[in-house]
Amino acid sequence: RGRGKKNKSNNQLDKTWVETRSLTDNSYHEKSSGYKDLPTTNPSFERYYRESGVVKLEEWDSFLATCRQGLPSCFRITGSKRNADAVLQFLENRKFFELSLTAPVIVDGTEVAPPSPLPWYPRRLAWKMNLGRHVLKKNKNCEDFHKFLVNENICGSISRQEEVSMIPPLLLDVEPWHKVLDLCAAPGSKTAQLVEFLHCNNDLSGRPPEGVVIANDVMNQRCYIMVHQTKRLQSPAVMIVNHDARCFPNLYYPESIEDASSGSSVKQLRYDRVLCDVPCSGDGTLRKNPAIWRTWSPSTANGLHVTQYKILQRGVELMDVGGLLVYSTCSMNPVENEAVVASVLACNPESIHLVDIDDKLNGLKRSQGLKQWSVTNKKLSNFYTNFNDVPKSERNSIASTMFPPQDENGDLIDCKLERCWRIFPHYQDTGGFFIALITKTAPLSKNGTKDRNKSKRDQIQNSDVINEIDGELVETKKSLTDEQVIKESDTIETDKGSEVASSTSDQIEPVAKRMRNSGRVFKEDPFIFMSEKERDIWTRLVKFYGIRETYPSEQLLTRSDSTKKRKIYFVNKLIHDILSCQDNVDRLKVVNTGVNIWSRSSPSEDSIGFRVVQEGVYSIFQYLTKRILNISKSDMIVMLRTQFPSTNDLSESLLERIKTIDRGSLVMICNIDDTIDYSSDESVEYGDGVVAVCGWRGQVTLRAYTNNDERKSILRLLGVEIDEIRMGFINKQTVKDGVADGSEIIIDTETDPGICDKDVIELSDE
Repeated sequence: RGRGKKNKSNNQLDKTWVETRSLTDNSYHEKSSGYKDLPTTNPSFERYYRESGVVKLEEWDSFLATCRQGLPSCFRITGSKRNADAVLQFLENRKFFELSLTAPVIVDGTEVAPPSPLPWYPRRLAWKMNLGRHVLKKNKNCEDFHKFLVNENICGSISRQEEVSMIPPLLLDVEPWHKVLDLCAAPGSKTAQLVEFLHCNNDLSGRPPEGVVIANDVMNQRCYIMVHQTKRLQSPAVMIVNHDARCFPNLYYPESIEDASSGSSVKQLRYDRVLCDVPCSGDGTLRKNPAIWRTWSPSTANGLHVTQYKILQRGVELMDVGGLLVYSTCSMNPVENEAVVASVLACNPESIHLVDIDDKLNGLKRSQGLKQWSVTNKKLSNFYTNFNDVPKSERNSIASTMFPPQDENGDLIDCKLERCWRIFPHYQDTGGFFIALITKTAPLSKNGTKDRNKSKRDQIQNSDVINEIDGELVETKKSLTDEQVIKESDTIETDKGSEVASSTSDQIEPVAKRMRNSGRVFKEDPFIFMSEKERDIWTRLVKFYGIRETYPSEQLLTRSDSTKKRKIYFVNKLIHDILSCQDNVDRLKVVNTGVNIWSRSSPSEDSIGFRVVQEGVYSIFQYLTKRILNISKSDMIVMLRTQFPSTNDLSESLLERIKTIDRGSLVMICNIDDTIDYSSDESVEYGDGVVAVCGWRGQVTLRAYTNNDERKSILRLLGVEIDEIRMGFINKQTVKDGVADGSEIIIDTETDPGICDKDVIELSDE
């Protein structure tokens, strides 16, 4: 935070944030298993949704009662993981069986039903448990199951996500070659779904998908939450960026391989799929965030309307013809939903249309979008159905675009709003949500853009407007002119090939620029592709690991311009082209991209000085002809059950083959069904059940080099009983005291970037 004087709005925001934290911190949950002590009433909320007609009167009691209850826990299995079916089978045959029969869960004297799959989610990959997350954490009968969820979530095999939050990525129907943009991505659960779908239909050859997921957020700190989410999926096709979604920059990439090398011709990046899950009032999350009961006000939705409009309009501009865009909020308020969608549709009637999705996601209960609604002021003193009825004194906070669009004669414009979806909490015991699927059938017209900009100026009424973006109050000043905010990058191409100003003509300065001006600069490490001067590193890697010639080494990068590289990352070709395009250098702020393949190890231990990292093992192992060790399922279990495996427990064939392998990093491969020929280390075709684990060949030892969460996850897949998964821990002091089991042990920490001779300790009967 800056040291300057805080205005009243920021002080109020800080106060609200502190109150929210105080109501939901751990000390509170130690006193209660849920949110029972929090108030679950708000007269303004109840009056607005009752009188506005959003909720049908015959459903009102059920709606309100459900809003006052806790939200069930949901999670989904990562369908793009090679072992997704094995994880699902494990859950169905083992963990859920144990939870439902041998460890019944009792809450308030009632036994909770066992988890069940969501009826509308494909392949039974999403599950619901009728317990709140805090009850799940505190209930002793759920202790093992909760640890299982946490462990698999860390490994990326499972993602814990609210049920309705899973809907938007499903409707986008992402394919491996799609260019996907998530404009307001944090905290990243939907982004992780998009990355999953990008990989889901890809083959098993080890090649990354051709497409990309660009995940953006306006807050730098929230971008790092996304990094944590996406890193679990180990994808080289995702890029985290930090921009204001309302004025997201145009990006470019070479049209051909020849253009990439010469830099002569570039093409604007248009997106096949766009997700606009915009900032909103969040009243659909009352069950998860009960503090909203205390702070809810209709003015929150009214204040966010303009921001939501700009984000959606920018998403439409960036979408390619034939593409799909999902607009979604976790709000039930039509001012944030139908009003925003209708305004953008009315400004671009010949280019974009709502898609009829009535036949999608069978089993999901939803209501149609509203064609008419009312708008109220902060005090709920009046409900208006027409902008002409709004007094001039209130037009600073109520805009014309908040109402159903009308033509010049005052008749309603039919935007097919009934094709939108609104999810109410009482339908299927979920949160509240709104979804609209939009397609682009033609380039945006020049006239439509001009009319849109004129309409926006009229609705703002030449006054200051206060908007909120992810909790940050932003002031849009009337004194800003088009010349001050329009940039060359913020243009759209018309059907005639000319360029016109985009919706940024009435936008504020980009958030990143405001941060620089205020001294809050977030400096990121550079992304540097390996140059010809560093080819000696690649030559050593090829020689040591036997990397095939087909491996795209030009897509390797580092995040340091020093001569000593600590880590080497891999990105797919499209991200390589975007990052290497000079037109993007000054306009794109990348927070993170790429999957870590190699990390530096002690050069005294091997001839290469780089070891394979577990994060990137599935992106590289099928390109290796050396340092591959095919082992049996039983040997893999031995390697993973303890940090310090004894050679007495390994098979004779494995011990013989170890003798022929030099010291250093390697990759151990087995199959869940134990179908790999482990009598030799010839390159073989690996199926769905393949398990790849980084290892280290010490002076006389062999051990797995991966963290404990990954070990536990793989052991479950290999059929080890839950009670038998006990990780062996030993420290150096213990070793110095002596171990009398006649085994050789290699010692190092999980986070140590390298392994040295001093860490190898030989213990024998002598």
